[in-house]
Amino acid sequence: MSDGALSVHDHLPDPRLPLSVRRVPVDYVVAPHRHEFQEIVYVVRGQARHVTELLDGSLTNVMRTATMTLLPGDCFVVSPDERHAFTQPESLVVYNILFTPELIAGEGRWLAGVPGLADFLFLEPLFRREAEHAPKLHLDVGERAAALACIEAMERETTDRSPGYELAARARLLELLVHLGRAWSRAGADRPAPLAKGQRDAVAAATAFMEERYGDDLSLRAIADAAYLSPHHFSELFKKRTGLSPWEYLGKLRIERAQELLRTGDAPITEVALAVGFSDSSYFARVFKTQTGLTPRDWRQRERG
Repeated sequence: MSDGALSVHDHLPDPRLPLSVRRVPVDYVVAPHRHEFQEIVYVVRGQARHVTELLDGSLTNVMRTATMTLLPGDCFVVSPDERHAFTQPESLVVYNILFTPELIAGEGRWLAGVPGLADFLFLEPLFRREAEHAPKLHLDVGERAAALACIEAMERETTDRSPGYELAARARLLELLVHLGRAWSRAGADRPAPLAKGQRDAVAAATAFMEERYGDDLSLRAIADAAYLSPHHFSELFKKRTGLSPWEYLGKLRIERAQELLRTGDAPITEVALAVGFSDSSYFARVFKTQTGLTPRDWRQRERG
């Protein structure tokens, strides 16, 4: 298999419903691969080892791996561009639920109100690399019955394609997500600590990177790489933890550094702008005034009396 991601076009060919449900016997080693879509894996029976590869920013070089043992009733999410594999399968049968994030984007406000769902969908995949702490959703007997009812109904709708199948299948996916979020929330109080630690570590790595490199021409990808996250997931996590987007945080940091230079030195405004990462002194002046209420020149005069 090439390193290219499995495409939406090949695996979710129905433009009216980017959703696929497959019951798959896995009696072979599944080589490391990525895909463009989101995937929920539910283990019906058997066991195997699931391997997640942490890639660098090029999405080609493996920095390290994390593994977890899969057993019947286990359920987990594979995010877009996460490279993973299955090894040591023993009578393994799984359901693969493939869909694009856009399929549920319109329900974000409602899904955000389901306890545990954000952790299950977004945080657990992000911090699965912390193998010794990685939480995993394991459904009890009652939870399995509810989940399987949704999965099997989705499978019938996407296979039979009766009139209205798009709406019915999507409704069952949303119902499944509610079940899984509730199950995650019920699963125990030992999960939030490692997840919170992973969040703190990722944000701390990114902020340290920005504080060291604020004067450089930084990209979102470069900052996200410092946290070992994809740009999309990094932006969501950073906003959740800090209340600011990465660009807002970087902008505030640059203006704080500019204030130090203006207060303590005599460098021209243009040199100050370049030193803190602005290539355009006029844009720097606008940002500075937005944040401080004064132009850089007026701010310097006020500070020096």
